[in-house]
Amino acid sequence: MRSSTGRRLDVRRPASLVCVVALLCATTAAADVLEVPSDFATIQAAVDAAAPGDTVRVGPGVWRENVVVSVPGLVLRGTRSVIDGSGEGPCVQVVGEGPVPPSPVHDVELRGLRLVNGTNAVRATGDRLVVRDVVMEGSSGAAVLVGGDNARLSGNRITACQQAFAVTAGVTSHTVIERNRVEGAVVQSLVQGGAFTLDRNRFEACVGGGVWLIATHAVEPTTVSRNRLEFLGATGLAVTATAGGGALVERNRVELALGTGLSIGGFGPTAARNTLSRCTGTSLRAAATGGRVLDNRIRSGAGIGIDVEELGAGRVEGNRVERNLGDGLRFSGSDGSLLGNRLVRNGQDGIDVVDGEGNALLDNVCSRNGHEGIDNSGVGTTILGNTARGNALGAGPDIAGAGDGGVGSVAPYTGAFDALNDYGTGGPTTPSRLDID
Repeated sequence: MRSSTGRRLDVRRPASLVCVVALLCATTAAADVLEVPSDFATIQAAVDAAAPGDTVRVGPGVWRENVVVSVPGLVLRGTRSVIDGSGEGPCVQVVGEGPVPPSPVHDVELRGLRLVNGTNAVRATGDRLVVRDVVMEGSSGAAVLVGGDNARLSGNRITACQQAFAVTAGVTSHTVIERNRVEGAVVQSLVQGGAFTLDRNRFEACVGGGVWLIATHAVEPTTVSRNRLEFLGATGLAVTATAGGGALVERNRVELALGTGLSIGGFGPTAARNTLSRCTGTSLRAAATGGRVLDNRIRSGAGIGIDVEELGAGRVEGNRVERNLGDGLRFSGSDGSLLGNRLVRNGQDGIDVVDGEGNALLDNVCSRNGHEGIDNSGVGTTILGNTARGNALGAGPDIAGAGDGGVGSVAPYTGAFDALNDYGTGGPTTPSRLDID
């Protein structure tokens, strides 16, 4: 092409510009919306015709199908849309075509559907699955069965399914499970692999208990917060951190669990500011290395309030434990710190140090418990600044045990401490602040 001056103009388009324009055109072309039933008679027909990035939008009605999604990036949404699996398979299965095992399908989103009577409501193999605002009812297996990383399960309602969640992810995954409501599950949910955010979920009337979570991420922590679990037939919430990422379990509420209310384990987990009441087993159990149990409120359980096992160099601080039938706080391990806890009106000991070496009991209050206020069977235990008053109905020792004391303890207990307070021998003679009736 020539200009008005006769010079030749170069109108060749840069290759990069051509590629960008082609990509934009391809992206625009892929973002189609396929309507059911106006464009396609069945959901499966629409899904089969879809391309990556398309949306299949399902109108009101009942669709007796077992839908298979093999298109990555597909969005399947419904408006008063029911997919009835009729017990013949998953209501929606996200899986690729090919040999066994089939290839994964990534970036699929399900939203606004009602999925009933499937072997699963959703069964998916692939990463970045999103299931949002979906109602799931009557699954004979797990409502959501996922094998893949970085899933997000949000705002769903799950009723009368064998299990709510069964998630298996890789060690670098971060799965988010939030704002779901689960009622009547028969088997405890199991989610494992990588890190998790488990936030503001509600579990009610679940025969098998609430959730067992196993975090395996080496760096990124798991957060379990503000969940509510009530009327459970087994353990409410169990969290195990098997790698360095650890877990923070905070501000959860467990009530009326026929078993343990909350269990933490592994490496470096923290249970903080949880409320546990009327559990028939141990209310809070910690079997961990370097864990922390902080500022929890525990009351009216049929077993031990807090049971700590093998908490090497751990910390139990600021907990309030009242009116449990067993010990208020039972500790088995070494180099632990029990600080500023309040143990009141429990059926057995206020604090029971079962064994271990080098533990410290500082500034705890143990009053009106059914047996000893402090029962120490550990070696080299520091007991300093504690208050033990009115235990065993005033008829027995406020401090006792077969162990010996470390810095700050008095041993043997004689004179003003009363002969009933048989604490063993060893340690210096600086008195602890123990109020003995």
